[in-house]
Amino acid sequence: MRIQLTHPHYQILEDEGDTLVLKGKQQELLLQQGQIAEPTATLVNQTIHIVALLNKQRLVHWHGEKDLIAEDISRDKQPIKGLQLITDSDGKVNLFYLQQNAKQGDYTLIQRVYTDSWSEPLRVTTNISNMSDDYRVCPGLDNYLHLVYVGLEGDTLFYRCFDLAGKIWSGAIPLVKEECSSPQIYLNRDNLLLTWISETDDGKRLRALWQKGTWGKPESLSLSGKDIYQPGISWEDGLLTIHWLEGTQLCARRYDQQWSELRKISSEEKRLTNKLVTLENSRICCTWSMYEPYIEQEIISERTKPEGVSQVKVVEETNVKGRTESQEEKQRREVEQRFWQEAFQLHHQWQQLQQEYQAVLQQGQEIETRLISKLQEMLNEHLPFEASYSDKFTKLAEDLQLANQRVLSLREEFRGMRQTSGNLRQLEERITKLETNQVSQTKLEGHYLNVDKRVRVLEGQLTNLSQQVAGLISGNKKRSMRAKTFLKRLIWR
Repeated sequence: MRIQLTHPHYQILEDEGDTLVLKGKQQELLLQQGQIAEPTATLVNQTIHIVALLNKQRLVHWHGEKDLIAEDISRDKQPIKGLQLITDSDGKVNLFYLQQNAKQGDYTLIQRVYTDSWSEPLRVTTNISNMSDDYRVCPGLDNYLHLVYVGLEGDTLFYRCFDLAGKIWSGAIPLVKEECSSPQIYLNRDNLLLTWISETDDGKRLRALWQKGTWGKPESLSLSGKDIYQPGISWEDGLLTIHWLEGTQLCARRYDQQWSELRKISSEEKRLTNKLVTLENSRICCTWSMYEPYIEQEIISERTKPEGVSQVKVVEETNVKGRTESQEEKQRREVEQRFWQEAFQLHHQWQQLQQEYQAVLQQGQEIETRLISKLQEMLNEHLPFEASYSDKFTKLAEDLQLANQRVLSLREEFRGMRQTSGNLRQLEERITKLETNQVSQTKLEGHYLNVDKRVRVLEGQLTNLSQQVAGLISGNKKRSMRAKTFLKRLIWR
């Protein structure tokens, strides 16, 4: 892995397998020894920022102008890959990477921002391909970040933008619906250019899409072919040119209001490199895949120690195309050309075999991941329905609990009533007896009334008799005595 820099001290960042080195014309700086993975870099003025994964565990950040300082970046323990560093228009360093989810096999795109320290991880999207080269971020001049990526299913190309002021990502905009891979995004003045490799039944195609205020229509830059890879850009006479390889043949199309005709050039004229690009009159910086003229350059140096002085020998840059060649040199160059063509072809075939091998290993995992993702989508679709009825379910549960308490209370009351049922029977018997006594009393009262009536009749008769006796007594004294005696006998009887 090589990244070209435009810097006063260093021009190349190189991963040599077990070492990470910064190389300059006058010195080299050894950054790290060990298992290095996916180094990425950016510039803030003259300060270099580098992030790499060390021994698949540590995420390390180096920064400085000449002697760089190293520090670990705290992160979750889940596997990460696809590191990308950019500098936005505010002069802040942004780190992006893919982090594997804990429960599923898919990945989440993470963003972190560095000022004096690293921010907490911000989740950008989970609907993203698991391949490291299936997403690309580019800073814009308008206080935005631009992101293009392939969806999880691999059949849609999406676009999002990040507002630096509001610190929020826009929604996902599907640009094309087709099998795609290796998207690239470039800033050309105020316009954005997207390229990607489209896979159809007829083969692969390199396609492009412009954003000039609004998105245009996708255009095919190449014909259908089996081997289309390593797309990149260059500037020729101030015009943007897209390059790509078809087999071992380098192809190009230039843009001047419209795309030029396809032309094929020698693969010796230009070579693909990863280059840190800083736009004029702006602090933004990112890594682009660029084709530059092939220049033979050799830098022989010793790795610089903190206070040491390195001895450097620089071989003058010489354009191979411009040299006057002898017949022997021409034959040697033809042999070298065939060798490099075969090497490129073998390297490309090895990459294809590696991808196919990885695809076979991950096929079962991807199928499981897609099923889990679909299940999660279905669950998410039903969540609003469940949420809308959650209050009703809570109210019903409360009512059910109150009803249950009421039933228990009624049950206790019923048990009390059963216990008092014996007293109620005794009370009923007493009432029946009282009613019987009431009837007897009523009969006695009737009898008493009849006796009272007879007594009154007798009293009347006695009164009449007394009057008669009084009359008799008053008329005859002898009769009077006899009458009194008779009355006494009558009364005392």
